[in-house]
Amino acid sequence: MTPRIDNLTQEGPVSAPPAGGYDAWAGSPHGYDLTGGAADRGADPDGDGFTNMQEFLFGASPVAGNGILVTSETVGGGLVLHWLQRASGCSYLLQESITMGAGDWSTSAIVPVLDDQSGVPTGYERYKATISTSETRKFFRVEGAEN
Repeated sequence: MTPRIDNLTQEGPVSAPPAGGYDAWAGSPHGYDLTGGAADRGADPDGDGFTNMQEFLFGASPVAGNGILVTSETVGGGLVLHWLQRASGCSYLLQESITMGAGDWSTSAIVPVLDDQSGVPTGYERYKATISTSETRKFFRVEGAEN
C-alpha cells in the first residue's frame, strides 16, 4: 500500500509563543498581539486555512501565513506523523477512520511517543506516531482541545 497524505501540512518556521493559555498566546504584550475579531479562536487572520485555535494547539503562528499542524514521512514500512502539542493545558488524541465519515473516527490503538525535542518552541513538545502501511487502509488525524 502506498501512503497518501491529504491536507496535513504547510511549511514554514514555528515561532516561540509565551507560556500560558490561549489568551496569553493571542494577546499582548508577550503573545501575538491579536485584537478584536482577529483574536477569536475561530479566526484566521493570516489566511493560511488554520484557525487561531488550531495554530495555538499545534505551535504555529497566527500571523505568518505558513503554519504547520502535522507533518509526515515514509520510513521503511511505515508512515510517521510528527506534530507539536502544548506541554500542558490541552489534550490530544490520535484518531483513525476507515471512511472519514463524521461519526466514524475513533481513538487509535497506536500510542504517540515523544519525538526529538530539538528546536521545539517554549511550552510545546514534539510527538510522533508510527503507522504500519501493511494493515487495512485507514485515515489518521490528530485532534487537540484546550482543557
